[in-house]
Amino acid sequence: TVCSPGDCYGYQNVVFSLTADVVEASTGASYGEYLEQEIFKPLGMLGASLGIEPYKNNPESTKPHRYSKGRWRTTSTNEAYYSVGPASGVNATIDDMELWLRANLGGFPGVLPPDFLKSVHEPIIATPRGNYFNRWSGLEKAYYATGWRVFDYRGLRAVHHGGGVRGYRSEMVFVPEANIGLVVLFNAESKLANDIVPAFLDNLID
Repeated sequence: TVCSPGDCYGYQNVVFSLTADVVEASTGASYGEYLEQEIFKPLGMLGASLGIEPYKNNPESTKPHRYSKGRWRTTSTNEAYYSVGPASGVNATIDDMELWLRANLGGFPGVLPPDFLKSVHEPIIATPRGNYFNRWSGLEKAYYATGWRVFDYRGLRAVHHGGGVRGYRSEMVFVPEANIGLVVLFNAESKLANDIVPAFLDNLID
């Protein structure tokens, strides 16, 4: 640790993986079972799963890609990511992610109640530097909430999370006030992902 809890911010996948231990100790179910029963099935996320085996066994899984020697090439999946399931172990389709987006916009109050959404989307600590989104020209302030980035962008309050593992990138952002959001999934480590969220917000504002 570099400071007392609540005084500064750092992102650490292994620490996020403690969520699984908390879920298992408090519910008696495995983390995968809990997600399936409490999130995936109630939201209708029928293509969502947890772990490397469902990914390998799904004939519709995409292949990861990296840019090398002037063109995009397939690459291997790093199975180490799946050792920290709460941080990077979920497999999901774009249809699943649309449902997850709608749920975070309040569309499934029986699964994610309004008070719960308010608590997890509420900024906790400022993150003024050190991340790619701090370079967005319209960014006014950036915060970390409970698992979410929160931005003040050209007068809009937006909630965001991006992801990246070997061969994949993802971006999800939504504006609760406008009841609109965006999810983009890449089966490539494309730098284009860095520009999608500000382009979406600029288009929404303009």
